[in-house]
Amino acid sequence: MNKILLSFDTDWAPDFVIKKITKILIKKKIKSTWFITHSSPEIDKMKKNTELFEIGLHPNFYPFSDHGNNEEEVLENIQKLCPEATSIRTHGLYHNTRLLTKITDMLPNIRTDVSLYLPQLKQIEFFDFYTPYMKKIRRIPCVWEDDMEFVNSKIWSLDKFKKNKGITILNFHPIHVFLNSSNYDNYNDIKNTYPNITEAPENFLKKFISKNEGSRTMFEKCVEYLKDNKSYKINEVT
Repeated sequence: MNKILLSFDTDWAPDFVIKKITKILIKKKIKSTWFITHSSPEIDKMKKNTELFEIGLHPNFYPFSDHGNNEEEVLENIQKLCPEATSIRTHGLYHNTRLLTKITDMLPNIRTDVSLYLPQLKQIEFFDFYTPYMKKIRRIPCVWEDDMEFVNSKIWSLDKFKKNKGITILNFHPIHVFLNSSNYDNYNDIKNTYPNITEAPENFLKKFISKNEGSRTMFEKCVEYLKDNKSYKINEVT
């Protein structure tokens, strides 16, 4: 059986951007998993709606991260956003064996890592990864991500994933859904004015919405499919 799952990396998106997506998911009663980078009123609302929303962690380990100056600081700070979170996807898919060991040591509630991107898989299941200290974390890849489509096949269609077997995780970024991004051009133009994307006002962002096929096109196709089919959160399939 093919289970198609929606996931989102918040990546510091403004609350009005997040709200536009969650409003649709709530109306259509579609479950999803959100990997958060920050706290906000809209994220707090999702935390209360556990029937539809799973909150995971999205730590940024790269230089100049607002999560911390080293891996230990980042893990300590990101855990505070949602201590009960059971899933994690690292920003930029940053991962290595040493980091997975630290995650199992410092974040004992985390049981699933989704920091793998393997777009060619047709049959997808999770697998158990054991650290050198025999602690276990389950790993499962996502097979589609909106910003990776900018440089890859640029396929804004769900059709090829409907034939998959197992667990098909698709990943979106709220800001790209809002902008209907098909490349980084508009996003980079926005960052020139608002380096902190969270501070960008809605009227300003609306000027950069693309009329071509893009991330929102794919999101809408997923919603159309999942409103008539069973949806899942990652913690329900791993």
